[in-house]
Amino acid sequence: MKFPKPRELKNNEYPDLQEDEPTLLRNLMQLARPSEGSHIDMYLNSTIKFVKEKQRKKGKRGQAEQCSLRKQSLFCRHNIPPVYREI
Repeated sequence: MKFPKPRELKNNEYPDLQEDEPTLLRNLMQLARPSEGSHIDMYLNSTIKFVKEKQRKKGKRGQAEQCSLRKQSLFCRHNIPPVYREI
């Protein structure tokens, strides 16, 4: 039966973080986000607005189709022939 080799503990060469992670992420987002009013910022905002509107319209269209199907099903005539059983 084989046993795994025992692991050797090594010293961590990297220094500890100076700031906590939320602060680091906030600083990173400030670097990545374009300045307000720039062309890239306007493009991103218009793209997000377009996608949200498209999803909203798609949802409304689906609800309208469901309502029309419900109305049609209320006025459908179902002809079910009677079933005769012998006793």
